[in-house]
Amino acid sequence: MNVITNIGLPAGIITALALLATPSMADSLESQHTLEPQLTVQGNQKTKLSYLKAKVNECLEEQSVLQWADVDSDELQQCLLDTRLFSEVQLSINAPVVSITVKERWTIIPIPYVSVQSDSSRYGFFLFDSNFLGRGKQAVIGASTGTRGNTFFTLYRDPAIFYGKWTGVVKYRQGQEDYLRYQKETEFDGYSEKTNNGELRLGYKFSPWIEAALQVEFTRRRFDVLEPYTLSLQDYSYVYLGPFFTYEHTDFHFYFLQGNKLRLELGSQVYRSDDAKQLAQYQLVYDWQHAVYKKNALQLHLQSLANNTDDVRDSFKLGGNLGFRGVESAGIWAKQAHSASLDYKIPFLDVKYGTWTIGPFIDYAQFKSFDATNNQESTAYGISAFMFLKKIALPGIGINVGHNDNYLGDFVSVSIGFAL
Repeated sequence: MNVITNIGLPAGIITALALLATPSMADSLESQHTLEPQLTVQGNQKTKLSYLKAKVNECLEEQSVLQWADVDSDELQQCLLDTRLFSEVQLSINAPVVSITVKERWTIIPIPYVSVQSDSSRYGFFLFDSNFLGRGKQAVIGASTGTRGNTFFTLYRDPAIFYGKWTGVVKYRQGQEDYLRYQKETEFDGYSEKTNNGELRLGYKFSPWIEAALQVEFTRRRFDVLEPYTLSLQDYSYVYLGPFFTYEHTDFHFYFLQGNKLRLELGSQVYRSDDAKQLAQYQLVYDWQHAVYKKNALQLHLQSLANNTDDVRDSFKLGGNLGFRGVESAGIWAKQAHSASLDYKIPFLDVKYGTWTIGPFIDYAQFKSFDATNNQESTAYGISAFMFLKKIALPGIGINVGHNDNYLGDFVSVSIGFAL
């Protein structure tokens, strides 16, 4: 049986950094509804009143109401919980006064990171703030090191620049990584890469659920031979540009997000320092989650991605993520891939600090390697158990016990801080 332990947050999961100026959210939303709420708030030790005022206005815009009699207080309460900054929200409306009492979650979180697999290990530490400056921004800084490399990164995400419709992300990462390719449990190729990467994204919210953004990225890549393999690759740099679209209409519950989420990323290299073909690619991700029986939750995750080049350097490195559980991290080097995963969560224990869930999962993926003509498959199934913490803005603890006949066979994975 293969055991994979993963404690903390992989650097690639989190996005973040804020920029630019726009009119206030309150000003931009007044044209959307005629209500002028007067807030009284208790319990907000860190969260700024200005943020809560802006968020209430956004929630009222979401309801598209023109008079106080039409305001759904339960929907307004859920909208504030959807920020993931509060473990509890209570409110009452005596128009135009909206009285709100909140219990804040811990949002400044030091996260140790430990990842141990069959032939590699990684250790690190990240500091994550999901309510930076008390204004609902997100910031993270962290570093990790291990047998396959080391990484430093810093990120900041502003979901409403100056409480407006514009959004921003700034990200910087540098590191060194050894990539190993697998067939079943056996590695058979690899190379080492040093990367410096900076990314800037500027977006606009056309509605509370729809956002379009333009992202630009500069990356410098340097390669070394990884013994005992002989794969020798040319260094190069590139500038990447493309649009980014998201649709997210979800309600936050402590162990699932009820609703739909769709993300589409298109892009291509507009500059490349070597003579190879410029990369163009797309990535499409869809998530559907819903309560189905009592408080049980069914979760569907679909992903499709592809690029236009047979260059190993530009292949998608897949493994360990949804759709590819039971595969060594980055163990598949694909030109295109399509995957689906289905999870069923049964809350079986509700304690003071969180909720435990348990249930079956199944993954299926079909992919084409960068150097292959035929499609390959990966199928995994098993049982998962998770604990979702109420007081901390962190999903919690997860355990997967499963089988993947195409790769690791029987496997166990353990994580803390998954899917943030």
